[in-house]
Amino acid sequence: MKRKFGGAIVAVAALAIAVAAAAWSFWPRDSVSRAAFGDAVVEFRKEMKRNQRFAHRETGPIPAFGVYRYRTRGQESIDTAALGTGHNYSGSSTITLTPSRCGLTERWDVLVERWTEAELCLSPETSRVIRVTDFHEFFGRPRSTPFSCQGGATPYTPGLRVGMRWNTACTSEDSSVTNEVEVVGMETVRVAGREIPAVHVSSDTTLEGDPEGTAGQDSWLRRSDGLLLRRTASSDAQVETAGGGRFRENYELELISTRPKR
Repeated sequence: MKRKFGGAIVAVAALAIAVAAAAWSFWPRDSVSRAAFGDAVVEFRKEMKRNQRFAHRETGPIPAFGVYRYRTRGQESIDTAALGTGHNYSGSSTITLTPSRCGLTERWDVLVERWTEAELCLSPETSRVIRVTDFHEFFGRPRSTPFSCQGGATPYTPGLRVGMRWNTACTSEDSSVTNEVEVVGMETVRVAGREIPAVHVSSDTTLEGDPEGTAGQDSWLRRSDGLLLRRTASSDAQVETAGGGRFRENYELELISTRPKR
């Protein structure tokens, strides 16, 4: 799966898988629930109360803390020797930005059963991802995968230039994720009828261990502060857990409004 760093938004790969049923009469059921915008706002306010003391550190330009809504299209699926299912993402999802001890926490919620949370360390000159937790649930079987990350320190988006490249490596107990990231263009993205200057960042990701596969992602970040305006992402990986299977995910996010809910 993949990830992009440059201002403040990031995402990471890790997978979940179900255990096959022993008999048809006990075939497991798979169901999902949409992640509610109101729930994200409630959690944001709790986090702000807990971490308000970290909200005013000296950093480069970053987006305002709050809950951002995105038009969302896409899906994830899992196919094992005995079972297969898919989850539809179409509708909306949220990205919540809150202060943290190191700088900034970003959480993407699309389903109750599918979310990713990352923490970035911020300095006056650069930002870098230090941890990511990826969560999937299939057939009622949750899998939360925490990653520790190194490398990938980059200037804030106003300092990015076409051709810049960097790598980030993240590891979990069972897997490693290597991201090769490149700034590929300076473009504009339309949000709520307005053209916004953006930095187009692309990354190629290699997953080794469990899961094993590849991913790709393109993100358009607001040039002034790194706010995610648009993203396309896809991944295709083989998992070894519970006998093995194939996981696929692809989605597109488009920011609905640059004004977050607080």
